[in-house]
Amino acid sequence: GQAGLFPLVLVLVPSGARLRLRRPLWKGTVFDIPLVFFLLTAFAATWFAYDREAAWAKWWLIVAGLFAFYALARQPVRNVWAVATSLGCLSTAAAVYFLFTHDWLAYPAKFDGLRALVAPWMALRPGLGLPQLHPNVMASLVALLSPYLVVAAARARRLEQRWLWRAAVIALVVNGGTLLLAASRGAVVALLAAVLLWVVWQAGVSAGRRLDVPPLAISVLLVLAALLLLAPAAGAAGGPLALLDGLPGPASASNRATLAQQTAALIADYPLIGGGLASFPGLYSHYSLVIPHYMLPNGHNIFLDVWLEQGILGLLGLLVVLGGSFWLLARGSQAGRQQADGFGALRWAIASSMLVILVHGLVEDTVYGSVALPVLFAGPGLAVALKPAAPRVAWRRFVPVVAVAAALLFVLPTMRARWHANWGAVQMARVELSGWPTNQWSDGHGAAALAPAESHFRRSLALDPGNRTAHHRLGLAAMARHEYSVAIQHLKRARALDRKHAGIRKALAYSTLWSGDVEAAVPLLAETPGASVEIESYVRWWRTQERADLSRLAQQAARQLDP
Repeated sequence: GQAGLFPLVLVLVPSGARLRLRRPLWKGTVFDIPLVFFLLTAFAATWFAYDREAAWAKWWLIVAGLFAFYALARQPVRNVWAVATSLGCLSTAAAVYFLFTHDWLAYPAKFDGLRALVAPWMALRPGLGLPQLHPNVMASLVALLSPYLVVAAARARRLEQRWLWRAAVIALVVNGGTLLLAASRGAVVALLAAVLLWVVWQAGVSAGRRLDVPPLAISVLLVLAALLLLAPAAGAAGGPLALLDGLPGPASASNRATLAQQTAALIADYPLIGGGLASFPGLYSHYSLVIPHYMLPNGHNIFLDVWLEQGILGLLGLLVVLGGSFWLLARGSQAGRQQADGFGALRWAIASSMLVILVHGLVEDTVYGSVALPVLFAGPGLAVALKPAAPRVAWRRFVPVVAVAAALLFVLPTMRARWHANWGAVQMARVELSGWPTNQWSDGHGAAALAPAESHFRRSLALDPGNRTAHHRLGLAAMARHEYSVAIQHLKRARALDRKHAGIRKALAYSTLWSGDVEAAVPLLAETPGASVEIESYVRWWRTQERADLSRLAQQAARQLDP
């Protein structure tokens, strides 16, 4: 964003050199097609977004990630170790940057014992005045890049490169200490999962040699056995959420589960084409929480966030690249053992790095949802660079499948209804969230601009009368026009279709209240967290709008909610 086009010109210089030397400008990879889907859906999502400036900033981060992928995938095999070591050094650079810029007064340490350590350090270090990295973003970068440092240290020890081995060990100590100060439990659990992956793989290799069975098959069986052993723990009192909340630090697993449920409800409004890049904050606050304030930057889940912002094709592109990279590494391990190529440890590091993205991405979207996005495809790029494991994929075989799937959008009434609902939801968000966050309740001045979106919702209901998104959004449009009886009809229907949707329940509660039915509205408001405080602000708000009647209704509800 702020750098303008200079970085793009910089990365295109090597392409100009290739043209000058009459070398092929483009060198394809096995993941070209899914990456094209990911890039095109991201480009389309910049148009869908209610905040074009934020969307374009994220778009350029995605472009940087794709440039990083192709820069790594094009590396000759002799360079791979040097490149991997450089990525490991990047993790320590992020850790050192965090140590010299993080403000523990704004983001206090999660553990009491750490606060006594950081206070002297903050008093000692110089004030640089640089932008801060969020602790979770730093922890994610360190966790997903540290495996490269581990294998670089092991290789340096084996080759008796003492200076490199000592430097790598010191860097790992810095990384570990910084992870401790960041207290990111998700990143630590993801690293432990990477270690477990290495143990399982080594056990599979050992068993495969003895039994003359492919190690990949043995490893899959070991993973399934481990999942079966952990199944009773998942069914224990409280389930896996209680186990996660039992980790040191504040309990947050239940909050993450609730947030994931709310994000999934938003995805149901934008399943096909998404809701726009960098659009989670406004969509979540306005349609899930029904508040005019900024609450969260992302959904704390990389897969749900990609689906919400870029639609189903963007998510499929990401999953194919990550899943295909694991397949390349597993296949390369089998071929590499026969060829003794010496990349076994590096393949583990690449797999571990991607595993950190997958595991940590279930509870924190610190890669796709932050400035760390350019490293999203670093692991797949290195996996492709190990050329003996990169086969050709005949993507033309999948064209008929894609064509049939696209045809279903225009043949099945239910899919056509979702298409219209998705388009209508995008248009509605661009109107209602213009200039968001306003930090004040809407007075309905932009209700007339919702007509094109309402047309799509009505077409959706004509095709599928049970489309929840269409009923929900038509109810909100009626609320904006102060037609509360119409809003109640649509919102009741939407609530019958999805009883767990907090935004529908809250909108129905306020529509019922503003229609004058205080007794019916109060039980719905009582199910809404924070409603007793929020309703007090409505008492004052309606007075400023010269609606004394609605202010009195809010006051009556406030008395019943909090006598």
